[in-house]
Amino acid sequence: MANNNQITYFAHATPGNATDFGDILTAGEMGGNGSSNGTRGVAPTNSSNTDELQYITFGSLGNATDFGNHTVSASSCSGLSNGTRGVFVGGSTRTDTMGYITIASLGNATDFGNMTSGRRNLCTFESETRGVIAGGDDGGPSDVIDYIIIASLGNASDFGDITARYGHPKGCSSAAGRGLIGGGDDGSVTDEIEYITISSNGNATDFGDLSVARANTACSGNGSIAVWSNGWVSPTNHDTMDYVTIATLGNASDFGNDAHGRRTVCGMSGT
Repeated sequence: MANNNQITYFAHATPGNATDFGDILTAGEMGGNGSSNGTRGVAPTNSSNTDELQYITFGSLGNATDFGNHTVSASSCSGLSNGTRGVFVGGSTRTDTMGYITIASLGNATDFGNMTSGRRNLCTFESETRGVIAGGDDGGPSDVIDYIIIASLGNASDFGDITARYGHPKGCSSAAGRGLIGGGDDGSVTDEIEYITISSNGNATDFGDLSVARANTACSGNGSIAVWSNGWVSPTNHDTMDYVTIATLGNASDFGNDAHGRRTVCGMSGT
């Protein structure tokens, strides 16, 4: 989903170009990540600081549908989930707010707790137990990594740090619990990918490099493969898609191309 109204899709297991899925409710930025239970994906609208949440059903091509409302009106927030509960964090006002939904049940979000600092343009991913919130913009690029226990309401705790301060990074995680943080902007766009082990607090470590340095990408995965798509290097919006095998350190390889060159995109997965 992106700053036009088009949704595209691809199969993680098979490199190739993305294909049209449908449209979001209104054209506008979708930044961050969505929350998914494998069947339904829920994303913040992220346009004009609205509180609207909308969803798609992965198995059926078509347009997004209204889900409910977030606890705060703020663009540039991001989501994570444990397959049952979705949590949306941060936003354009550099809020520390976190709100949650039950993905299977349409309705409004409820207060979850607060991050350790107010940020926007965040990288989020998760294990079955923990949600991780990395980087972003707290008035400038941030190196902060927070974590939450998704099943338990409460405030985020400090996890560690990224090796540099990045705004607009994106990432995802593996079934084995490795989380990746890729791309972003630390004054200039970066191609760096870093990783953490979600179950063990600590600082991020170098993983490899994206094929193109860029910020404002989307990232999604199937538990084994992570794909970064689109993004921005001034003044160009990219249609680039590249991927890594999450279990194996190394540089990203070409995956294909999106149907549109765009930035500030939202990624989520039905696998």
